[in-house]
Amino acid sequence: MAEFRECLERCGLADLGFVGQRFTWCNGRHGDQRTKLRLDRMVTNDEWLKMYPEASVQHCSISISDHC
Repeated sequence: MAEFRECLERCGLADLGFVGQRFTWCNGRHGDQRTKLRLDRMVTNDEWLKMYPEASVQHCSISISDHC
């Protein structure tokens, strides 16, 4: 993960962040066996963000999928 973050930095990209649920994936198990992760991300550079300053990422709730 550190190498991925370094690559984003070298390319001038940053995570846009999100609004909504913290995790975008769950393995569907319960208790100690449950795993939740934020797999889905949107990255952007400063130039794009200046063109779309209102842009945001919204995590919707899980319905029938293991992804939100």
